[in-house]
Amino acid sequence: MAVNAYYERAYTTTGGIVNVPALFEGWLRDSEAARNALTCHVGVPYGTANRETVDLFIAQGSSRWVIFIHGGYWRRMTAGHFSYLAPPLVAGGWNVAMLEYDLCPAVTLATITEQCRQGFSWLCKHAADYSSGCDELVISGHSAGGHLTAMMLATDWAARGVNANVIKGGIAISGLFDLGVKVATLP
Repeated sequence: MAVNAYYERAYTTTGGIVNVPALFEGWLRDSEAARNALTCHVGVPYGTANRETVDLFIAQGSSRWVIFIHGGYWRRMTAGHFSYLAPPLVAGGWNVAMLEYDLCPAVTLATITEQCRQGFSWLCKHAADYSSGCDELVISGHSAGGHLTAMMLATDWAARGVNANVIKGGIAISGLFDLGVKVATLP
């Protein structure tokens, strides 16, 4: 098997899942229900690019935050696909920020990483506009968002004027990390 074919198969995360369209439709349905049921602010800009936005789900009186970075292989999906994750976190006293970013191939992975850093910095500086502030923060993401979570945890936040002491942990769910060959072949 050619190297590119091997990596293409290895990184096709939906290959072994039955009825993927129905799964995604369920995520969208449950996410819409979450946005309707919770106190939320959808599409709040953290930058100037079209997709530099964040959806905020508020747990009354809380200064604890989870930033979730969506997956989609850096090329598809939106933060809105994952709003369904917010209800149990909000019920547990955590505010949730669903971070959006531009997609490949219109931008590079370096641009996406920088956008996520901008969104993180924006939240740390503006959390008190929507909640009781930001005293604790957990960064999480799925698939491409898992990779971006790792990039956020590896960032020198002090050099960016952000208090890194608020970061209490990170959860990179099924992150894509072996990028050496694959990045060169992204369309």
